[in-house]
Amino acid sequence: MAISDVGICNLALMKVGDESIMSLQEDSKAARACKLIYEPTRDRLLAAHPWNFALKRTSLARLSEKPPFEYEYQFQLPTDCLRVWKLYDSTSDYVVEGGKLLIDDTQVKIKYIARITDPNLFSPAFVSALATALAVELSVRLTDSKVLKQTLMLELKEMINQAYLIDAIEGSSPDEQEDTIWQNAGR
Repeated sequence: MAISDVGICNLALMKVGDESIMSLQEDSKAARACKLIYEPTRDRLLAAHPWNFALKRTSLARLSEKPPFEYEYQFQLPTDCLRVWKLYDSTSDYVVEGGKLLIDDTQVKIKYIARITDPNLFSPAFVSALATALAVELSVRLTDSKVLKQTLMLELKEMINQAYLIDAIEGSSPDEQEDTIWQNAGR
């Protein structure tokens, strides 16, 4: 089933008891609020966890200009990089500054969390968590209800825990999945 940014926003609007929208460009309070918060909320949720659908691997291009001090080399990070998750074949310390990775290694391979903008690539659990995160943001803007916001924040915490669990067991062996599910059932 295809999902869109507007569809995810409508899931959030449903949670706050507001009317659906047809477009983020329409002239309504709900659409303007969704347009304002959608991308920052999506990116914040993406960067918070190494979602399987958002992980990418690459070798970085070393830049000719050296950092002014402390590190020997700098590498350009991909434009869609929200967060470096892991370095390969390196035990060196590094830092990320201004879209560049500074390190003493001459070559760098990374796994990173990418900004994924196509909602059809999102996992179903991420869609639910994102809709709930948007609902938290929209609750005060559209309903002026701090009680609703607190309720949605509790729901979001549970949704994120479930989404992390589902995401973590993807790619594991079936035995590991069953063990993980039973171990976390009491949480």
